[in-house]
Amino acid sequence: MITPTRAAEAEPFKAVLVAILADERRRLGVTTYELAKRSGLNDMTLRSIVAGDVIPRMDTVFKLEDGLGRPPGWLSEEIGRLLTPRSPDAGHAG
Repeated sequence: MITPTRAAEAEPFKAVLVAILADERRRLGVTTYELAKRSGLNDMTLRSIVAGDVIPRMDTVFKLEDGLGRPPGWLSEEIGRLLTPRSPDAGHAG
């Protein structure tokens, strides 16, 4: 059961996922419908994901990566990279 606390914790993940999918669709020049077809997903399933209404199961993530032309694990790594706080000194030579 998802509690209100667990649901609130999922919001940053969903927001990053939605942003990545939007960027990737622009990169490829495809619509949500076209990405769903390329990924072997139902159009409504992908629409629910890009609306931030659901968090996809891992098998769905793998299908999305395939449809995006990305290697397995790429989406999880990208989400993790974007959600990991950077230190204030990151990228500055000391």
